[in-house]
Amino acid sequence: MYDIIIIGAGVIGATIARRLSKYKLNILLLEAENDVSMGASKANSAIVHGGYAESHDKLKGRVCYKGRKEYENLNKELNFGFSKIGSLVLAFEEEQKKGLEELMENGIKNGLPDLKILNHDEILEIEPNVNPEVKYALYCEGAGVCSPYELVIALTENAIENGVELKLNSEVIDINKQSDVFEVKTKDNNIYKGKYVINASGINSAKISKMVGVDYFDINPRSGEYLLMRRGSGDKLNHVLFQMPTKMGKGILVTPTYHNNLLLGPDAIDDKEIDKSTDVKRLANIYKQGLQTTEVLNINEFIRSFTGVRAVSTTNDFIIEESTVKNFINVASIQSPGLTSS
Repeated sequence: MYDIIIIGAGVIGATIARRLSKYKLNILLLEAENDVSMGASKANSAIVHGGYAESHDKLKGRVCYKGRKEYENLNKELNFGFSKIGSLVLAFEEEQKKGLEELMENGIKNGLPDLKILNHDEILEIEPNVNPEVKYALYCEGAGVCSPYELVIALTENAIENGVELKLNSEVIDINKQSDVFEVKTKDNNIYKGKYVINASGINSAKISKMVGVDYFDINPRSGEYLLMRRGSGDKLNHVLFQMPTKMGKGILVTPTYHNNLLLGPDAIDDKEIDKSTDVKRLANIYKQGLQTTEVLNINEFIRSFTGVRAVSTTNDFIIEESTVKNFINVASIQSPGLTSS
């Protein structure tokens, strides 16, 4: 009998497991894949976001900065790789300055103390390789980059050292509740009993929730493709560079990675099914949009592409709550800025 069964070993499930492992609890962490961090936690922008983009009216807006503040200390404890390099949201038209001001106002509501709108000369002073047509930028000093899959591995290893039991290749196919005990059945015909279940299964979180009759939300896949340049190419830029955000996301970014590559992406396409393939036309469009940010991109430095699939909920916000089924807790719809907020 486990005190807590956590479903999903991405950054959310691993963070929960590590935090709870500090207490005298018998904890099981179940993962459907053959390793941890096999979903959105490894295929993302690897940005530790500032916390200004998401509305203060939403939970994801209110917790992002709180998560960002933890990263430096977390990296000291786990040494997974984090660099505070700052970010710039770029405006190339005069009328876009109002959008930057709105982002700054929202960031202040979310508690950020390190936002500033820069003019053309101030931008080029700190980011000389940006498109010289830039007029304004919102600068967030505390934003950064990390190595997300190494973060999840470090979190999980620490949790295991503290007594958490991890079972891979353990896809959950059914959950029954008998009295106050959950029976969690996996695809390999094992049944695990627990007092609490925490659903942190990412793109599958609505499916898992429905197994106990909690069906007030759905999860839809939104794919985003990326281009990765060779190691060393990251020297050309100093900051995470965003274009103005849209309803679909934060737009195409160009950024140095923690391991000193350049990363471009993602685009955002709502899909009916989970599709992790890449498309040459989508990648070409991402590269073209990246050139609007900086001309230092060199397609000959391209080494690989990949696709991340984000869990977009019909609630359009994080879901972090005990459900109507007692002791069944949903931690679902954790799309961007989920890595930062975790």
